[in-house]
Amino acid sequence: MVKVKKQNAVVENSFSLVGISLIDRSEYNPRTNFNEEELQELSRSIKEKGVIQPIVVRPKSNCDGRYEVVCGERRYRAALLAQLDMIPACIRNLSDEEAEEFAITENLQRRDMTPIEEANAFARLLNKEKYDYSSLAIRFGKSEMFVRGRVKLLQLIEPFKKMLDKEDITIGVATTLANYSTDIQEIVFAEHYQEGVPSYCSWERKRPTELQKAINSAYSTNLDRYSFDKKECETCVSNTANFTLFDDELCRNCVNRACLQKKNEEYVLKIAMTLKEQYPEYPFCQSKRIQTHGGVLDKLKEDGHEVLNVDLLFEEEKPVIPVKSDFDSEDEYQEAIDDYEQECTEYDEAIAEREEKIKKGELLPCIHIEHNNACIRYAEKENTIQTNIADGELAKLCQKKERNTEICSEKIREELKDYLKQVEITDKELSDIEVRLVYFFMLKEINYEFAEKLELCRVHYRDILNFNDSQKKMIARTYIIHHLKKMYLATNDVMESNPLRDFMLEHAAGAVEEIDNRLLEIYRKRNERLEERILALKEKEV
Repeated sequence: MVKVKKQNAVVENSFSLVGISLIDRSEYNPRTNFNEEELQELSRSIKEKGVIQPIVVRPKSNCDGRYEVVCGERRYRAALLAQLDMIPACIRNLSDEEAEEFAITENLQRRDMTPIEEANAFARLLNKEKYDYSSLAIRFGKSEMFVRGRVKLLQLIEPFKKMLDKEDITIGVATTLANYSTDIQEIVFAEHYQEGVPSYCSWERKRPTELQKAINSAYSTNLDRYSFDKKECETCVSNTANFTLFDDELCRNCVNRACLQKKNEEYVLKIAMTLKEQYPEYPFCQSKRIQTHGGVLDKLKEDGHEVLNVDLLFEEEKPVIPVKSDFDSEDEYQEAIDDYEQECTEYDEAIAEREEKIKKGELLPCIHIEHNNACIRYAEKENTIQTNIADGELAKLCQKKERNTEICSEKIREELKDYLKQVEITDKELSDIEVRLVYFFMLKEINYEFAEKLELCRVHYRDILNFNDSQKKMIARTYIIHHLKKMYLATNDVMESNPLRDFMLEHAAGAVEEIDNRLLEIYRKRNERLEERILALKEKEV
């Protein structure tokens, strides 16, 4: 038994009752979140039983008689709430570096640290020259991937860190989000995780792989769509081809939008200026209807170039000659050749007509700035006037009006959903509307292939009113089959009554009997052979 001393004098590794008013919190503690309810519960326990495990403190430099908590800040806080005068403590003489490492190590060995606290703790140890990922993994009995994954979480924006601390998102989701740049994370949070986001926009229920696909589709960009030199991209950490969790279908997407935009702007600007050198009389232009690269346009305007806002003519595509090996028969190939020759004639006529209009001054050749390229396009001269500001304002107001209507509908739906909690669930007879809703939701859950067979795949809620008894019975049975196919039956007794067997006996008793007889006979013989081998082994043991 350790002898407890009631004193404030420093005795290395001694246990003492230290005045709680002489102890200060430490800046080295990696734990930053303390659950108030749990602290109150621990405080009540301490009032009844005292502090069972001593905290660890060290003497404060330049503060004679005062101490600093190294380990056990949660017990220290609870003791303060319990209004204790003294607390058992192990006093250790530790340098700043030793105290920090001691506190981090002690806390990392506990299971109740949040992932972000763990991440900060690992990062602080990595900043010391004596540790790398491998040695940290060995020190704490973790895999190197685990340590790297935790440190990666520090790349999360603050709102996602808070969501992780509150367990509003999982570790897997947080790790997925941390793969993306800050600007993408901010957009994803604002549009899909922020409080008040409509339920149909929320991504809070998405699993990591689903989230990756969603972000990749909406916010990152397929590198194959860009023409700039992508040699540097092959080994870049922002290339999703280098993400360990991504499968082949998600490869070669860039998640560093700032870098991607810079490379693309430089490429498009270079192509645009090359075309300008070849055709100095052609003005630069942007389309009224097609998304254009704003950064390139701004650069051109800064350099004194005029950029026209035009309605572009439809671009004639040169016909592609058919390849014989693509066709199953000579007749099909010859038919394709005939079509190709006709398309060539029409193409030549369209080009000739375009050249004639250019000569007459009816068409204006322009260097069109596209999102990821620059090329020669054509516009009618009377349509090269700058877009009327009033038209733009009118379009904005119409969009606002439309969005206002959407918001109103969303708010009504959300309030109605909230009010559902107050609806009393009774045992009275189902109303016609309630029966209709039952069939509607059954229909929504039915697999597409079943619904298609019933010719119901495009039915809307209002159409349920016209369903006859025959259709309702078909929906109900299809719904049952749909769920029976997915159902897991936790029994090895094949003859035991269960939903699948009971349904099949109702509709296909003959098939059930044939399956039973055939398979039971096969596996009966196998079991007999296995039983013989088991008995033989038991006899050898005897």
